[in-house]
Amino acid sequence: MELLLTGDPISAERAYQLGMVNQLVEGGEAMAAAQTMAARITVNAPVAVRESRQVALAALNRADDELWKMSAEERVAAMWRGELTWGQLFEWARVAKHEVPLIDGEFAFIAAYTPEVAEAKKPKQ
Repeated sequence: MELLLTGDPISAERAYQLGMVNQLVEGGEAMAAAQTMAARITVNAPVAVRESRQVALAALNRADDELWKMSAEERVAAMWRGELTWGQLFEWARVAKHEVPLIDGEFAFIAAYTPEVAEAKKPKQ
C-alpha cells in the first residue's frame, strides 16, 4: 500500500523481495531472460496458459468456489472448441485432488469411462 500511495521508487532487489518481480538479471540481460521465460511458457497448451492467467487475475476479487466453477466451465468450453480433448480431461480428473469439483458434463463422461475416478469424485448429496 505504501508504494501505491507514496509513489516512492524502490530498488529491483526490494521489488523482488516483495514478489513484484519474478527474477533479477544482470544489466543488459533482461531481453534474454524474457525470451527464456517465454519459451518455457509456450511449451504449455495455449488454452491452459490463457485460462490459468484468467483464473489468477480473477482470484484477486472472487471466492474459491466461484474460481473452481470458472475453471471447470472453461475446461468444458475448451473441449467444445477443440482445444482440450477428452483424453486430456480424463488425465486431469485422474490426477486432480479429490476436492476439485467437476461440473455435470465432466462428471457424466468420467463416470461412463472411468468408474474408479468417478467414485472418488462423486458429488456429495
